[in-house]
Amino acid sequence: TVALAPTNLSAPAYINNVNEASYTVDGDAEADSTVEVRITDGTTTVTNTGTATGGSFSIAVDVSSLAEGTNNITIDAKATDAADNESAYSSALTRSKDTSAPTVSVAVTPDPAKAGTVTFVLTFNEGMNTGVAPTVTFGNANPYDQNAVSGSWDNTTQWTGTGTAAADDEGINTVSVSVAEDLAGNPMVTDTSTTFVVDTTAPVVDSLSPADGAANVNPSDNLQIDFSENVYEGSGDIVIYNSDDSVFETIAVADTSIAGDVVSITVAGSFVEGADYYVQVASTAFEDLVGNTYAEISDKTSWNFCILEGILTVTTPTGPYTVDNKAGADTEVDKSGAGTPEVSIARYKSNPHGSVPSGLQAAGDYIDVHIDDITDVDEIVIRKYYTNDDISGLVESDLRIYYWDGTAAAWAQCSD
Repeated sequence: TVALAPTNLSAPAYINNVNEASYTVDGDAEADSTVEVRITDGTTTVTNTGTATGGSFSIAVDVSSLAEGTNNITIDAKATDAADNESAYSSALTRSKDTSAPTVSVAVTPDPAKAGTVTFVLTFNEGMNTGVAPTVTFGNANPYDQNAVSGSWDNTTQWTGTGTAAADDEGINTVSVSVAEDLAGNPMVTDTSTTFVVDTTAPVVDSLSPADGAANVNPSDNLQIDFSENVYEGSGDIVIYNSDDSVFETIAVADTSIAGDVVSITVAGSFVEGADYYVQVASTAFEDLVGNTYAEISDKTSWNFCILEGILTVTTPTGPYTVDNKAGADTEVDKSGAGTPEVSIARYKSNPHGSVPSGLQAAGDYIDVHIDDITDVDEIVIRKYYTNDDISGLVESDLRIYYWDGTAAAWAQCSD
């Protein structure tokens, strides 16, 4: 007599790294018969036996020794009844074995990111079970779960989600991805290999030129802002105001020059000697790499300055002459006419660098101007700028400029 073969065999669709040590096959057989389950990859065969209690069985087999592959696993079973009658093997099942955990790569945009929405695109190396969502978090401290990321599957290999970065996330953040499993049911190993930078700090001003409150600004000076980090052009204007709150000049941010963390602002107009000015900067004018914007200057006191006042303006007479002396940065020489004289300026105090021009006393602050040729020059104007400290205790009549009178062969005082 031949026993009846087992029927209704069932087993998980995949052998994976979770179930390979105890892969369970279920089915029906004659009540209380002994059932042998046989599983093979075509080269290696493993078996295990159990009892069909009440006419059904559930037998676990260690299949870890079998080779991986697609539809390479065959499963069948036979039964032996109480009288030792053995059945033929049942109809076979075909299954696949995959015990490799999936891996993931993560793309973060933007990176670096400012406070706000951050997008995470997860790309897996194989088809995934889209019924199981990955757990995605990020943070700047282990276990990197300070911020949750929510999203959905785009297809079986890609998942996209978003999270929100805040000021507390400043610095390097690590992305943690876990829980997702592949089609075979292999869960991924938690991945923390991806990092990105959160920058929520806006650029601040390290220095201004002219400095705020400066009282001795040269009228030909331009403006400059030195920031705490590299900045980029935004939008809006820099506005220079007169002390009466009227606009002196408006300069579009697009017309500034930016080199790293330094913004240079060219002033087209001419500052008035002795006048006060203040500057305001739009809140959208400059931003860092991630888009954090400079706070702005919107008041009258954060950046204000006063232009130096020229105390003496002296016009030299025409005629051949030479003036000897040394350098001074706060002296200006202007000329009018078609001529092109070569002019050099020098300054020294109490004559430390050379002899005093004949006829002048060796004391005081000497401003020396060399002019090689005044042919076709209508007028040469020399301006010397003094600070309040320079002229403390002096009166204007104490300040004089002399020129060499070639006709008289003597030094002559210029007119005030």
